[in-house]
Amino acid sequence: MESCSDPGVIDSTCLLNALRSVAPGGEVLVPRGRYPGGGLTVPADVMIRMMPGAMVSSGSSRPFRVLGGIQAGNYRIFVGESASGGPDVEFRGNRAVDALNARWWGAAGDGVADDTLALQEALTAGERSGLAVVIPPGTYLVGNLQLGDPATAARAGSTAAAPSIVSVRGGGGGRGIYQTVLVAKPGTSGFLLQRHNITRADIRDLTIDGAGTASCLDLSWFQGSAPSAQDVVTDLNLLRCRGIGLDLDNDNDSVVSDNSINMVADPGADEFAIHMDAESGWGSLVDDVAFGGAVWVSVQNMSMTNDMFFGGIELGGQALNMIAMVGVQVGMDPATGVALNSTNSGFLGTVSVSCVGCWFIGAGPGQFMIAGKFGLGGRFSSTYFGPGDVFGPVTTSQVGYPPRFEVDSCFISGSAAENGQMVLVQTNGEGPNGTTGPAGEIAGSVSLRTSASVEDTVSFRGTSRLSRCWFSPASDSAAAMSGVYVTVSGASVTLHHPPAAGAVFSVACAPG
Repeated sequence: MESCSDPGVIDSTCLLNALRSVAPGGEVLVPRGRYPGGGLTVPADVMIRMMPGAMVSSGSSRPFRVLGGIQAGNYRIFVGESASGGPDVEFRGNRAVDALNARWWGAAGDGVADDTLALQEALTAGERSGLAVVIPPGTYLVGNLQLGDPATAARAGSTAAAPSIVSVRGGGGGRGIYQTVLVAKPGTSGFLLQRHNITRADIRDLTIDGAGTASCLDLSWFQGSAPSAQDVVTDLNLLRCRGIGLDLDNDNDSVVSDNSINMVADPGADEFAIHMDAESGWGSLVDDVAFGGAVWVSVQNMSMTNDMFFGGIELGGQALNMIAMVGVQVGMDPATGVALNSTNSGFLGTVSVSCVGCWFIGAGPGQFMIAGKFGLGGRFSSTYFGPGDVFGPVTTSQVGYPPRFEVDSCFISGSAAENGQMVLVQTNGEGPNGTTGPAGEIAGSVSLRTSASVEDTVSFRGTSRLSRCWFSPASDSAAAMSGVYVTVSGASVTLHHPPAAGAVFSVACAPG
């Protein structure tokens, strides 16, 4: 083992001589002290051991290259050659190091020191080398950070992929144990962590705290045709985010799992716990995420599983929203009074929504669980609808083809139709609904005029059992009604409605 023999003294030849004389497969021990390393290289078959207090200096024109192994604890080992410049340490091509430690660049993690520069230097080295960056447990006070080299960040309007960091992870073991906290220093706005146009990024085991002034994490693509990004965002606690918690705009094939996202109140401003507002974003999975704010989604297709949306879901933008939800709990958006609200401005609106084993927590006076503009409609199975009106105004741009909603084996709290097989539809669209279908499926269709009671029943001939029924308003008074639904029993279908006579509905059913 080679060692610098005069620790604590700036010796321009000590580290140089040790690296020159070490045998292949050997080790270099660097005791406490500061050693010039600009222009030096640690060979691929050599291990360098940095003792506490040992630091190697380098600069932008004279990098310190590490091709071999390096061992050091959670303390600083890299410094700049001058007070005005940071270190330049290259790990490019290194196969002996598993990950870079952000503490090596001087990050304190004490919640007091400004760690922005140190973390940015570590993240830049991570991108350049293709190595993961580990941020040990601690509280890091930071400003705006790029997840990679700021010099290679994608510029506005670019549709090309930027170099991406492989992995950023905190310490603590994941699954809700957040021991690494990045908190916005006073006055920070914009996104705390950001990287546009990257692929296969893996970010996990962190608390990202916007401190009420900053948005939290931005992995969006600039408008354009994005490739398959395949980013992974898992075991994150996005806390006190202002504006946007997680921005995946135009991001494709990404996985967001086991996260918690909480927003700060910002009256009069748009706030989105997760924001995907682009026509070409598609194919993402959102799994086991708790959302403490409004969620804005605009994608080609997305799967949501085992999530909790305390502030509702808004399906917006112009994309062909096709959303599949399994085991999802959806609360009410207090701003709009709708839990699942389609504000999509595209030609078809939200194409379709399916939900299995979901829970719509409930609607208060003047609130609705589902409303907005839909293309095809949706299907809900084994889903609990809490007390209140399920459907508010539902519109469509497809003249003659209003959206169709099917609700199968669901529970509507406080309704006589509990646990029945039913279909709920209300639409302000034009034309009949449910009167056509694949050959042999339709048992028949009728026009049903409401009476002064709260339910009216009609029976179909030619079948002993109905499997599904649809209905749509056929008069203006019917279109104005809310809280309308149907239940099926044998060959009979019952329309449940407010106590108002004279409204005309078109009802169609398929045989069992």
